[in-house]
This record gives sequence, structure tokens and C-alpha cells, in this order.
Amino acid sequence: MYSFLTLSAKPNPDLPPSGHWDGRAIYETMTLAPILTVMNDQTYTHTWQAVKIKAMIRACHEEGKSFVWAIGGWSDLEQTILPEQIDTFVGLVVDLLKQYGDGVDFDWEHLSQLAGGQRNPNAQQQLSTLATTMFRLRQALVKAGMPEKVIGYTTRFNAFVKSSTDIGFPAGFNSDGEGLAV
Repeated sequence: MYSFLTLSAKPNPDLPPSGHWDGRAIYETMTLAPILTVMNDQTYTHTWQAVKIKAMIRACHEEGKSFVWAIGGWSDLEQTILPEQIDTFVGLVVDLLKQYGDGVDFDWEHLSQLAGGQRNPNAQQQLSTLATTMFRLRQALVKAGMPEKVIGYTTRFNAFVKSSTDIGFPAGFNSDGEGLAV
């Protein structure tokens, strides 16, 4: 089971934001507040959501299942993080996983193709940033004594897409949406 987090403080499924991450926080999608604020709320502003998430985590663990946070999604930023933001981002993920969850799944859907169907002009930088982020996150998790934490990547194509040709690619399911043959 997993719960969506975003880089954008204002995700929008109708028009995903085009900028890069603000570098301040990873945001919880129901409250639009930083996830660490939501989960450690002492003011009771976001307690209603923290209670739900903690109950999901507990239910997963009671059934012997993992709770993996998904970061991204269709409504999140079309440009993810900049190379110089990787260490800040990794630090926030490690801080979250020290407290809650069994891993993270990167669901950065616009790495190669923007929401409107056009090619992402920063595709190579975005793909390189994803790879470097995953590598540095693994290193940081091992260093923090959490080598068992899951790091995943969800490709753009999923159960909601009948054929890759429906969303602008020339052949049906010959790629993961980021140009990698599957």
C-alpha cells in the first residue's frame, strides 16, 4: 500500500505545474502541507490526516505488508528536482523513513513527456537526476542503518493506459514512457 506525496505544494491534475521543486518540503496531497509537519503535528491542524496515514501503516504491518510512499503522480510538477537539490531531497526522504513507512516509490511521470504530450526539453537532465537521486538515497539509507527500505520507480504507463499510442508514442507498449525498452 502507498500514499501519494508531491514535490508541488499545489498539485493540479488538470494542469500539472511546469516548474521545479521549491526545495522546502515534500508535500502531503490531502493537506498540501509538508509531510513531516503532517505526521508530527503538535498543533492538531493536520491530525485528522496523520491519524488516517498512521492507521494505514499499522494495518499494512499487521498484515505483513509494506507501506511505501509514492512521490509524484500525474498532478505533480512536470520538472522534478534540480541536480543541486538532490541532497536536500534525499535528506527529507531519509527523515521521513526514519519515522514512517517502509520505502518510497518515484512516480515522476513527466520526465520525458510533458502533460500536454510534447517532449520534455529537460528529459536527459531529469532522467539523470532520477538515477542520481535513487543512488544517493540508497547510500543515505544504508548509512542511516536502513538498508531494508524499498526504493522503487513507477513508469509512466500503467493500468490506466490501454496503449502507448493513445498518449502520443508511435508503438504500443514498446517503452516504459521514458524511452527504456521493456
